[in-house]
Amino acid sequence: LTVLGSDLTPAAAVPFPTNVQVGSRAEITDTRKMYNYTNPLTFEDDFSSSTGWTTVGSGLSITGGKLDANFTGSSDNRIYKDLGFNLENKFISHFDYYQGTVSSGYWDMFSFTSGTSKPFTSSQDQIGAIINLSGYNVLARSYDGSSENTSQSGAISLSANTQYYVTTIRDGTSFEIKVYSDSARTTQVGSTISQTLSTNISLPLRYFQTGHYIGGSGTPIYQIDNLKIYNGVTQTTNYWQEIGA
Repeated sequence: LTVLGSDLTPAAAVPFPTNVQVGSRAEITDTRKMYNYTNPLTFEDDFSSSTGWTTVGSGLSITGGKLDANFTGSSDNRIYKDLGFNLENKFISHFDYYQGTVSSGYWDMFSFTSGTSKPFTSSQDQIGAIINLSGYNVLARSYDGSSENTSQSGAISLSANTQYYVTTIRDGTSFEIKVYSDSARTTQVGSTISQTLSTNISLPLRYFQTGHYIGGSGTPIYQIDNLKIYNGVTQTTNYWQEIGA
């Protein structure tokens, strides 16, 4: 596929087609620049296999095509996976989240961490969210290896026995969490949670964790499925990327 540009039709004014296959190439002839039609999806896990997942303690497992959690929140029970790459300071994640009925407690809904230690207790960096059972509130949490950031704007409250669809967006020091009631992510629950990350979060994040939160309690019950990560971008749709840029 070649897209022509000229003095009469500058390259910037040439529309790129979008009804092409991923991997297609385009050339702007007046600049000799080449572009590749790119799928930004970097990682996905449908939880059909437990390969790569490591369990600490008990009560969390990959079962029936989902990450299933039913554990004692006061003990170090969690599960994590090495993504196989370092997250850049721009990325988007999607995952499905089913909230079961819980009588009390709070827990680590999800975290992207630089190491495999228990969250918030070592020199590792991390960003993510916890659930506080007081209204099943989603609370943004980040850690720069020495101090925890609990500040946020926006609010999200979940309901028991309900399926949700989570989107997280990091763009530099900006971190956002959005929750939707539909898989197309068109109907938002609550308002977008935003947190400004510490510039001291500098270690590469490469692990996805969920489970125990320091000081946690109760018996958290939930499921996670269809984890997808779009690394180095802030969009999830296919796009034209300049080759070598």
